[in-house]
This record gives sequence, C-alpha cells and structure tokens, in this order.
Amino acid sequence: MRRVVQTENDLLGVLVTDSNGMCIRKQGDADTKASGYIGSLSRRVDALTGAGDENRPTILIETDQKRIIIQRQGQIIVTLNKKHAQPVQQE
Repeated sequence: MRRVVQTENDLLGVLVTDSNGMCIRKQGDADTKASGYIGSLSRRVDALTGAGDENRPTILIETDQKRIIIQRQGQIIVTLNKKHAQPVQQE
C-alpha cells in the first residue's frame, strides 16, 4: 500500500476498513476516526440503491481541496483520499 501512495501523484492517503467500520489499515492522509462513518455510509448507500455484492456503487465525495472515493469490495471497504484535480476557485 505504501508504494501505491508514493507512486500516485494525486493520492493523499488510503483507509481500509471492514464492513463494520473497523480500521484495518491506514496509509498517508487518512483519518482512522472516520472508519465507522465510512462503514455506515457504505451500508446506507447499499440499502438506498439495492446494490448486491456484484454491483456495489462507488461513493464520491468532493470538496474544494480533495476527492474521497469509497468502494466496498466484499467485506472490505477501501477509501482513497485524492487531491482535487482542479481546485475550485472562489469568485
């Protein structure tokens, strides 16, 4: 995981949790305190979309500074914190 964080220029950090929101691994800029929220959010999105194990949606949260990408793969949830490609300019 460390190699991925170091080689991806826009990747700030990775957080890996189980389906209950328990932090399994963290690398770089990733807040372990968010693990429970990420697990809960993933379960809620599954319930809203009716997604099954084969067709789980990717969750994208964008701020002015970064993008948070959350993808559940089986019982594991991977969260990527990436720099926003084009920071939003305030007018």
